[in-house]
Amino acid sequence: MSKRFFQDQNNVKDKVNRANELVKQARMTKGLERIDLVRRAVEINPDCMEAYIILGDEEQDPSSSVNLYRKAVDAGRRRLGRDFFIKNEGKFWQFEEGHSFLIALRTLADKLVNLYSYDEAISYYYQLLQLDINDNQDVRYSLFRLLIRLYRYREARELLDAYQELNDLRWLYNDLLLSYFEQGASKQVHMKARRAITHNEPVCQLLLEPISLIEAHVDIDENDVTDLELAKAVNYLHDHLDLWSSQPEILEWLRQEYYGFNFDSSEQYHKPRQEYDTRCLVRQGNSLIEVGDFIQAEKLLTQALVEKEDPMVRNILGYCKLLMHNYQEALDVLKSGLGNGFLNPFGYTLASECAFYLKDELGAYRYLRHAIRDFDQGMRTSTDLGPFADHWYQYTVIIKAVAGLLGNDRLVINLHRRWDYFVSVEDLYQLGAAYFNCKKYTQAMRIWNQITVPEWGFLDRFEAACHIFKAEIVPAPRLEYLPPWYLMDDVSIDNIDIDHLVSSAAYQVIVIADLFDSINDDDNHDNNVEVLTLSSLGKWGVEFGQAIVAAGCLPYCWKLAAVIGLMNQGIYNYGDQVKINLNDEWTEILIEEKLIKQFTDECLPDFFDSDLISNYLGDT
Repeated sequence: MSKRFFQDQNNVKDKVNRANELVKQARMTKGLERIDLVRRAVEINPDCMEAYIILGDEEQDPSSSVNLYRKAVDAGRRRLGRDFFIKNEGKFWQFEEGHSFLIALRTLADKLVNLYSYDEAISYYYQLLQLDINDNQDVRYSLFRLLIRLYRYREARELLDAYQELNDLRWLYNDLLLSYFEQGASKQVHMKARRAITHNEPVCQLLLEPISLIEAHVDIDENDVTDLELAKAVNYLHDHLDLWSSQPEILEWLRQEYYGFNFDSSEQYHKPRQEYDTRCLVRQGNSLIEVGDFIQAEKLLTQALVEKEDPMVRNILGYCKLLMHNYQEALDVLKSGLGNGFLNPFGYTLASECAFYLKDELGAYRYLRHAIRDFDQGMRTSTDLGPFADHWYQYTVIIKAVAGLLGNDRLVINLHRRWDYFVSVEDLYQLGAAYFNCKKYTQAMRIWNQITVPEWGFLDRFEAACHIFKAEIVPAPRLEYLPPWYLMDDVSIDNIDIDHLVSSAAYQVIVIADLFDSINDDDNHDNNVEVLTLSSLGKWGVEFGQAIVAAGCLPYCWKLAAVIGLMNQGIYNYGDQVKINLNDEWTEILIEEKLIKQFTDECLPDFFDSDLISNYLGDT
């Protein structure tokens, strides 16, 4: 092939990459800037489907939004090519490029429904089922609802028969609804009603007694769903209530079926009342955890779990015990709620952290793999995620934090790439932390520079510290992967535990940046205190203190402060001869009380005195 051909190919790839980079930037911005970025992306690459999707989402006019999504779908078809459609029909969800196309086509179909373009929407729904035979987007339910609204019962029946799910409340209640439309109150429909009610009673409770069940059921919020069956019922009726309410005789018939099944009126309200009380216990427990009263929170959550077995309550109780450092108890609580037929990445992630602190590395990785698997499965299937649905995207941060806790920085980077369809500020922080811990400071700075939220202003100090670590003057501490909320601009340091603050790597990074900013300020005695403190902090503190002693470019007083910190860790003792580097020349000093006293009087703030330093050093 000619050289010209390869040049043309490289130019195309370059345009695609430039357009994709603009789309990534757009996802991190808002308003006019976002629109400007994606329009530029379309100008560079007319087949940039993601740019049209963002424009469609930003467009306020429904008709214009649909037109933009049509362009997105057309761009996706051009980019994928005819051969891709033929070769991968039914398997689109397995491929990242097919995944994006399916989402765009699904959104277009949903928007057409809102514009009453039903026939076109139905054709797209059928296309989606043809391209993704496992229906990972639950298109079948949207299609079913539309077919019922249009009285196309034969097609609705064919759809239900094609996707039989005898253990799914949506299929059971949809089958019951359609059967009633087809047959009326027949014996067969009566049996289907018994089966659906047995599988999930709250659907009927919400349909038939909304007034009397308001206190028990409407009190569900996104942070506190403690009844799995109730949560499923609410999710189902959110999408299907209009179908059940379309004909009054349906609800009257269902009322007779429900009350004739196994309830009398006095029993009907006892269970919801108990469930409501359970949710109150969980709410109070959560509030106590937030203020640090773990003992009382543990009591309330344990009581809630006794009254009602619930996976989310188990997770919260396990988390509470984890915060209390009762790792084995936490793990025992969590294990009983894992692997019970529903996806629970949060529970597995907590179990992984417990196993880590219990020195069970194999167990920690086993639980972490389960967490990743459950999260991926939830994103692939988009099926009923139970009580955890509203928290699902938050799990990316939690899972990666535990992967980092296990020391697997590469896994954090890989998971970020794997889940890049949803990137929050916290996700970007974690990716930067992973590069930082891999000593790739330039990449870390590049990632953190994408965070422009004012509260994250401390990242400017991180960037300053990265230049110091790149120069290898002092070693970098290992950053934690949970975002350091205590460093946010809107958080008062007065409310932070000082020991926790000083021991956090994020705080240490900022202290190092501030130290080197004022390296030439000989009268800044606070710097000497910081060096002394950092040199006292465990294994990394030893490396830091030794680096201070060995670096020829650093002040003499910093070296003496580091020596005292290292004495506190037992590295040096009185009477030791210590080599220090002064202006790139090595010299020895003798550690004696006179030297320490002189340093205390001349180089530390006034509130330090010799007695305080002696107590600090103990029997050294």
